[in-house]
Amino acid sequence: MIAEAFTRLMPFFKMYAVYCGNQATAAGALASAREDDKVAAFLQETERDPSSRATLPALLFRPVQRMCVYPLLFQQVLKFAVEGHP
Repeated sequence: MIAEAFTRLMPFFKMYAVYCGNQATAAGALASAREDDKVAAFLQETERDPSSRATLPALLFRPVQRMCVYPLLFQQVLKFAVEGHP
């Protein structure tokens, strides 16, 4: 069932490739944006907010981290799969 779900979603993973490929550009754009005092103040204020769960850089990196988890998921699935199961 997991492999079937991934097969159906495979076309959508192309956007992850584009996103991950542009990660350095995004980091540079964020660094440039932080040079603006208003942007820097806004981001600092947001990061200090106790209801804020993650910083903007962390949120921007989360999809990259997610891609690293999928191979681990498949390893675990294969580890516990019944031999010969399609």
